[in-house]
Amino acid sequence: MTARAAESLDDRNAAALAELAALITARYPGATIEVRPGEEPGERFLMAAVDLEDPDEVLDLVLDRLLDFQVGEGLPILVVPLRSPQAEAAYRERVGLAP
Repeated sequence: MTARAAESLDDRNAAALAELAALITARYPGATIEVRPGEEPGERFLMAAVDLEDPDEVLDLVLDRLLDFQVGEGLPILVVPLRSPQAEAAYRERVGLAP
């Protein structure tokens, strides 16, 4: 991949990540968003921690747009929904896993 192609991918990745983060924080204002590099060139993980027992609701929200980016535009972006520390603690207590 040329340097110019890599820059283009980074710009497109950045725009896609910003759009996905905006979708998530618009629905879940308390969400914590972190972007981490993946193992493959250009691959990015958007980690979204939300105050939900079932964080997969985040995927329901962004799945169509995420697939547009992945399949339609060839962007190596993954969204990883997580429970916030508070939601994780409440979940663990509810299911009897709390210390």
